[in-house]
Amino acid sequence: MARWVKSMLVMGIVCAAGTATTAVAHVHGMARLDVAVEGGRIVLALHGAGDNFVGFEHAARTPEQAAAVQAAEARLQALDELLLIGTGCARETVAVTLPENLRTAREGAADEARGHDRSHDHDHNDHHEHEQEAGTAKRHPSDWWIEATFACTADTAGMTLQARPLFDAFPRLQELRVQAVGAHGQAGGVLKPDAATLVLP
Repeated sequence: MARWVKSMLVMGIVCAAGTATTAVAHVHGMARLDVAVEGGRIVLALHGAGDNFVGFEHAARTPEQAAAVQAAEARLQALDELLLIGTGCARETVAVTLPENLRTAREGAADEARGHDRSHDHDHNDHHEHEQEAGTAKRHPSDWWIEATFACTADTAGMTLQARPLFDAFPRLQELRVQAVGAHGQAGGVLKPDAATLVLP
């Protein structure tokens, strides 16, 4: 991700929540969306508990769970169909980062995932404590992260972001906390299935 985008996203998080670590709290049913707007480009960073997307956070233990992970990842790769931004904006890139214990499910390796799950359960507390001690615990180990860039041919100021398709695709997700920062200021709010539109700065 470009340096200016990282700076804008961090600025938006800090202004909204005081610190980056409080902005990425792991809560089932809730996800965060950080938006950076500049000129003709919009960058999104969506992150939330894996339970929101597949209904579990352990490694895939069955072929059905592996298939659910694959299906959710594929849906999120088409983020422009889940988060609708104004008009004249086209998706440039999307990157979906799965938790480490789910990455084998990408290939449908349920047996390998079962083996990894046992070691993950054993080492989870030590790993999490190590992250806290190192001061790097900005990402919960069970969170999914999706980052996307959009190029827009029209002025982005005042464009709307519509999240209803995201809620429809993942019914376990009930709340999306949005912080947006751009050249015209900041905007934010809590989007829900029945109130899923935000005007971008």
